[in-house]
Amino acid sequence: RLFAGWAGPPGRGAGRPRRCRERERMDSSLSRVEEARPLVSVVIPVYNRAHLIGRAIRSVLSQTFVDLELLVVDDGSSDGIADAVGSFDDPRLRLVRLPRRGGVARARNVGIGQARGDLVAFLDSDDEWLPSKLEQQIARLRQHAAGHAVVSCQFVRYNDLTRRSAAPVRASPRGDSFDQFIRGPAPIPSCLVVPRAALEAVGGLDESLPTFADYELLLRLADASSRFIEVDAVLVMKHEHGTRQISSDPETMLRAFGILDRIWGGRIRERGGRVAYRCWRAW
Repeated sequence: RLFAGWAGPPGRGAGRPRRCRERERMDSSLSRVEEARPLVSVVIPVYNRAHLIGRAIRSVLSQTFVDLELLVVDDGSSDGIADAVGSFDDPRLRLVRLPRRGGVARARNVGIGQARGDLVAFLDSDDEWLPSKLEQQIARLRQHAAGHAVVSCQFVRYNDLTRRSAAPVRASPRGDSFDQFIRGPAPIPSCLVVPRAALEAVGGLDESLPTFADYELLLRLADASSRFIEVDAVLVMKHEHGTRQISSDPETMLRAFGILDRIWGGRIRERGGRVAYRCWRAW
């Protein structure tokens, strides 16, 4: 795609047999194609969800936008994740295995560190994308004058037990994104496409947080003046399947809130005053 019709610089291979020149051109073209980088790196962190990961992987590999790589980061699973991932035959898919569990923030950071694309998209291992998710978000990004923004979308919650879905959720900020993130819901990771340079500039996710590391990352991106835009459409299905999740454990949530308060309490009062801080604490 990138090198169609490329035959090397003028005069290359003069005086060599034609067969040698053709082989030289072929080897050079293949080398350049191997070095070509995808535009989007998709990162799926997973821990002991071999029975669910296939759905998420299929939703990525079935995207109408194909210029991507998919990094499945196994956070020390013990349930056959390698076999589940290995059942897919697609050169865009890579499995990154961590020797022991370090948490979802660490797994995402490892994925960011190994990403080759200029953009990073996140997907939770139990969620799925609609087929045109990336295509619509990349088109929206290209419409944006600056060309550098965090792109979100709407999502819908689907209960796998009752097979019913709730009303679409819009959590995309408009205007001052930092102010909106401290006053109400923020986009979920599965909705986000983020410039890799922006993630690297703020240092990735905070691995000290037992939960809400994705929310804290959004606060840092917004505080660093990252622009947020959205596609006004439901492009993500967030599955609820009745299993226990870390983010819903009361003790874990209280511990995470305490860390967030130590990190952001002062900055929120500085930017929005005591009223904004009280709203944030109440939310």
